[in-house]
Amino acid sequence: MRAAFRTFFIAGALAAGVGRTLAAQRYTRPDRPWTTFETAHFRLHAPAELADWARYLAARMESVRTAELRTVGTVPSQVTDVVVDDPINSANGSAYPYLDGPAVFLWPVPPDPRSYIGNARSWGELLAVHEFAHIAHLTRPSRNARQRLLRALLPGRIGPVSTRTSRWVWEGYATYVEGVLTGSGRPHAPLRAAVLRRWALDGALPTYTGMSATGGFLGGSFAYVMGSAYFEWLGATRGDSSLTAVWRRVSARVNRPFDVAFAGVYGDGPATLYDRFVAELTVAAAAERARLDSAGRVEGTLVQRLSRSTGDPAVSPDGRHVAIELASADGPSRLVVWRAGPGASHDTVVDSAEARARRRLLERDPEDVPAVRAYPSPRRPVATLLAVNGRGHHDPRWFADGRRVLVWRSELTADDVMRPDLFIWDTHTGGLRRVTRGAAVRDADPSPDGRRAAAARCAAGRCDLVDVDLASGAVRTVVSGTFTRTWTRPRWSPDGRRLVAPVQDGGRWRLALVDGATGAYTFATPNDGAERYDAVFTPDGGALVYTSERGGVPNVVRLALGDSTERALTRVLGAAFAPAPSAAERSVYYLDLTPHGLDLRRVAPDATPVPGDVVDFSAPPALVPRSPAAAVQSAVGSRPPVAVDTFATGPVRAHAYGAGPRRYVGLPFGSGTPDGLAGGLQLASLDPAGRLTWLLQGVASDPRPWHGASLRATWRGTRPAITGELFTATQALSDRSRLAGFGPDDPALAVRTRYTAAALFAGGDGWLNATLGGGRTPDVRLTGRAGVVAGRLRQDNAGAGAATAATGRRLALAEGGLSAGGARGDRGLYASLGAQVASGHTGGANWRRGMLTGAIGAYDDRFGVRLDGAYAAADRGAPAYERPAVGGAAPGLFDPGVVSQRLAFPALPTAYRAGRSAALSRLTLTGALLTPYAAAAGAGDRPGGWTRVVGVETRAVTPFAPFARAPQSRLVGGVARIFDGPLRDRTRGYVSAVFVP
Repeated sequence: MRAAFRTFFIAGALAAGVGRTLAAQRYTRPDRPWTTFETAHFRLHAPAELADWARYLAARMESVRTAELRTVGTVPSQVTDVVVDDPINSANGSAYPYLDGPAVFLWPVPPDPRSYIGNARSWGELLAVHEFAHIAHLTRPSRNARQRLLRALLPGRIGPVSTRTSRWVWEGYATYVEGVLTGSGRPHAPLRAAVLRRWALDGALPTYTGMSATGGFLGGSFAYVMGSAYFEWLGATRGDSSLTAVWRRVSARVNRPFDVAFAGVYGDGPATLYDRFVAELTVAAAAERARLDSAGRVEGTLVQRLSRSTGDPAVSPDGRHVAIELASADGPSRLVVWRAGPGASHDTVVDSAEARARRRLLERDPEDVPAVRAYPSPRRPVATLLAVNGRGHHDPRWFADGRRVLVWRSELTADDVMRPDLFIWDTHTGGLRRVTRGAAVRDADPSPDGRRAAAARCAAGRCDLVDVDLASGAVRTVVSGTFTRTWTRPRWSPDGRRLVAPVQDGGRWRLALVDGATGAYTFATPNDGAERYDAVFTPDGGALVYTSERGGVPNVVRLALGDSTERALTRVLGAAFAPAPSAAERSVYYLDLTPHGLDLRRVAPDATPVPGDVVDFSAPPALVPRSPAAAVQSAVGSRPPVAVDTFATGPVRAHAYGAGPRRYVGLPFGSGTPDGLAGGLQLASLDPAGRLTWLLQGVASDPRPWHGASLRATWRGTRPAITGELFTATQALSDRSRLAGFGPDDPALAVRTRYTAAALFAGGDGWLNATLGGGRTPDVRLTGRAGVVAGRLRQDNAGAGAATAATGRRLALAEGGLSAGGARGDRGLYASLGAQVASGHTGGANWRRGMLTGAIGAYDDRFGVRLDGAYAAADRGAPAYERPAVGGAAPGLFDPGVVSQRLAFPALPTAYRAGRSAALSRLTLTGALLTPYAAAAGAGDRPGGWTRVVGVETRAVTPFAPFARAPQSRLVGGVARIFDGPLRDRTRGYVSAVFVP
């Protein structure tokens, strides 16, 4: 769960973590019908499809708040807004602890059982407890009057605990509270114990500062798992109230950094005590290893040493091949098929080349010692399925023909959300056929006859067991899920009559045998408190092989149907997942958790049986251990979930969302370009779902940049969205007429322009992926909008000292665009085309103008290249002000469509080149934070007299995140060298930051 603390300034990271294809994705869907559910201290807002889930949670939120107050020691008195939506069909959440009105964003799709957070009685309760723990913890106000005043002036109104502590404190403490109040979650997950135990034994536990890091395999998880374990140990060392004492010292009248506040409670600083905790953790882990070794460790044979989050293996029915998803450190995953069996354990070409190298080494120097081989050689894939458009394929399952594989991958829908869909991959031809569209189905398994598939469908906060017709893509519900009963990963029996599927029922994952036709089911495993999942039938159909957490360690076991005794197949130090039996080898493949990733191993039960019963790694059930030794033991030995009081329900009031409640934020913005300096302040008003946003802006500047005031508002409650603007703005181009190529008899650009106007635009965009066919269809997006502008324009000729009367300016414009991008693996191509037409009346003259834009680019995992071009032309009757011009930054006070005659290029002054037509081309090398480019701009009756520019630039567009009070921002910065015209051989820097509603 990325249940991280976010401030306004971190909102841009929301887009960065999702990937290239989601750059334009919406986090909320404000055009849908929304409902608000109110209690005394909460407002939950949700679209219609998630209203039941939001109502269910709203009834429990006041009880959650009471419990948080008892544990954390403080809660905000203000109402907390909670937004519920499902942008990417994943389990997640985030918190925004603003002192003047905190907010939470909840994603309602339940987690799978192999997750740190998969062991909760109710996903909604666990998510609410964790996220509101951030709010309770981080909104503790300062008791220093000066600090309160200073923080009141900050754009985000953030408290001292937020700014004086780091990520591990935020996430570790919220996770600690999660375990205390729910008796489940990460502190009670065997996976947390497995990670800490295995990492400790390999010397891979993070340093104190490394706890807050986010890189590497599971690196971002240590703030949660290590941080919560450290807090448990601290609480056991000085008592539960010692943690609250730290937060009281951090927010005291006396200003103290976190380290000083911490040392005042525990005697030493957090880094010093952390090192001691790691030492004790390592000793305890070594004791667990000794205990396991004395009982007999069974790990089988290493098939491949892999990295990061390897996907579940699947063995073909004939046992000849293994399909598996391989992760990448800097790109999307890929799906490969390897030859199976001991004879295929090494790639013969690699081995032969290595043998030749060893012989040559010893021939040259007989005294040398060749390097030993520690791991199997990398296998050569016989088939590979690369990611499509940056989205990998998951959970491969073989058809009976041993040739086709059923997979799923996330796809964009027309309303900019991600939903998993099914695809069939032909490993012989490479063909990929799409089966479903926007069905939100995953973890599918084809039936033995190949006509249908069993799958999990997660929607509206529930996960159902469904049947999918593989010819038509039709989906039928087999067993419905609820908010407390979740289905996942069904697998067919060899005879095609029944399924085995993990179901979370009563807060525990158990295995159910389901009639494939009627949906009737019975439990196949005991209700002894242990979690069981990842189940599959043996090839003969007489037994189940699955992962069992009995004893506190995830291990692979076998259970004969009709028997109640599990037979352990592995006994590992970390965790064993995703078993895949092979009848041809009389063995079971599985994934082994290590600090570098999930390795693929194979165990032969008949050759290496597990001696004795399960070794019990479970610590005594206690919410908060009473001694440091017990806290360390529970961290590496697992602590089973315990029963806690159910959060009582209370009254809830429901009403239509309307325009939503208002939240306000003040933001500075500005620019520094060849035109001069500009700076301004903005008051932004947003509602949590993003239906109505308005910005009140004021800008002061040097004469040449736009300055003035504006009120801009956007309504997204409909599609298309509607934007309205009122503004008064001034821009003085001074003596730039010579730069623009205008003669002394054409003074229109050598003036100070005062412009007061109103504008109205309506437009929208959407992905066409949901309607396009094919498994490798590129992402295609359509955009379009239309607008009208009416106002008064006054131009004063500064050089002659003359003034002109204000004239009317009216225009109407329409524009549209089509963009498409496709990628295979980490290599991709994209292109876009756009067109704009405008017609208007300015100063008594009618005019028309058109513009064409285009771009094409290619990239790989490191670098890319992009070519952009724009051409604009006006008719001969157009006055000088309406003629196309190149140069200047995009205006921040109003929509660029108002001055659509300007081709923005901030490396040059406004209207550096102008004429009846103008063109701009640019070649950019992409893929790094700083991107070098070469550009050329020309203008005239026909574009000519080109001005050449080279530079380096960085650009960033943060997403619109209304729940975080973050309007979309556009940041540009760079340095350029100009080679032609009056500014020849000049170097100019530029930077701008603007916000749009």
